[in-house]
Amino acid sequence: MPKQTEQLAASLTEARRFAGLSQRALGVKVGLAQSHVSKIERATVDPQLSSLLEIARALGLELMLVPAKLVPTVRALQRESVPDPRRTPSTIDQDLTRLAQRARQVLRRFPDLKALSDLAAAAGELRTARVDESSAGEARSLIDHATAVLNRLRGDSSGRPEVERAAMIKSAADEVISLARAIRNLRNAWMHRDMTSPQTPAYRISDE
Repeated sequence: MPKQTEQLAASLTEARRFAGLSQRALGVKVGLAQSHVSKIERATVDPQLSSLLEIARALGLELMLVPAKLVPTVRALQRESVPDPRRTPSTIDQDLTRLAQRARQVLRRFPDLKALSDLAAAAGELRTARVDESSAGEARSLIDHATAVLNRLRGDSSGRPEVERAAMIKSAADEVISLARAIRNLRNAWMHRDMTSPQTPAYRISDE
C-alpha cells in the first residue's frame, strides 16, 4: 500500500480510539463489517471513497482537498485544536469522573465536609488536563487513595459514639484536603510542562 494510505489508515484508527468506539461499533454506524474496518485500519485494502467518507463523518471528520502549500497550515491548526488521543489513558478520565461523582454523593451525606466539593473540583480539573502515561501512575495512586477515603465515609455507621465519629470525620477531612492539593499539584505540574515544552508555531491562513 502507498505510504499515504498507511498514514490515512493510522489517522482513522486514532480518531476511532479517541471517539471511544470499537471497530465493531464503528462498523455498525457506517454499515461495514468489523473485519472490513480492521482491514482499512491495517491498510491491507484500498477502501472506496464512499466508505472513507462514511467513516470520516461517523468520527466527526471531513475529507477535503487542500492546496499543497496549505498543508502545513492545516496540520498546525489540527495540533492546536485536537487533543492527542495518545496523551491520556481513557480509564484515568473515567476514574476521575467517577471520583468526582462519588465525592459529591458523599457530600450529600456529610454536608459540613466542604473539602469533598474541593476534591470533586480537583478531580475534574485533572481530567480536563489530560495527563499522559508518564503521570498516569501518580494519578492512579491518588484516585485509589481518595476512593478508599470516600468508601470509609460511605460505610460509616451513625450508631458509633459521637466523639469517635467526629474524630473519624476530622481525619477524613484532613486526608481529603491533602488529596485535593496533591491532585491539583499534579495537574499544575503537567500543565506547566505543556506550556514550557517546545511548541510548533501556529500558522495563519495568509502565511505562505
